[in-house]
Amino acid sequence: MSDALWLSAAALCSLSGMTWLALSIKFHWRQTFPASTAIAKVKRLRTFGFIFIALSLVCCGRADHPSMASLVWFLLQAFAAFAVAMSMSRFPEAFRFMAPSFFFRENA
Repeated sequence: MSDALWLSAAALCSLSGMTWLALSIKFHWRQTFPASTAIAKVKRLRTFGFIFIALSLVCCGRADHPSMASLVWFLLQAFAAFAVAMSMSRFPEAFRFMAPSFFFRENA
């Protein structure tokens, strides 16, 4: 794969990971799913978030040499955190597609 594809994959993994980390916070989960009686499986959301952030580091490593890859990775994390924070504050319902059914736990 070309470097551009690896960096695109890294950006998508960073955005996905940051989104799942944000959804693992109860307040953001309730913002995204206000009418739902289900609650999040927080450990599963956090695990997926951290795995995808680590995958973005691997993708950056495939695109560049280690010193440049680490710089690009840190910048991607900052961009992803900013993008998710701004989107979550304005349009939280836009993140519903990022929470398939295996992230839900019904209240009993």
